[in-house]
Amino acid sequence: MYSQQGYKITNSSGTFTQKLDYINLPTMLKAYPTKNFFLEAGPQIGLAIAHKEEYSGLFSGSQVYNPNNFDLDLNFEEV
Repeated sequence: MYSQQGYKITNSSGTFTQKLDYINLPTMLKAYPTKNFFLEAGPQIGLAIAHKEEYSGLFSGSQVYNPNNFDLDLNFEEV
């Protein structure tokens, strides 16, 4: 699964944006405790494939980095 994560900060000096692109691999286990209710839970590993930072204001520019990290998350859902 592909996801783009990051943030944007805007103030009187300008706008700073950071974007990270990830390929995520969620592994979910689904359990049905009752007929009309289920739980899903499991780990997710995300590999960073792109990292870009942009600034626009009095001075503008952008920087592209070579990412070399990963995320480890825990997902949980109930319905």
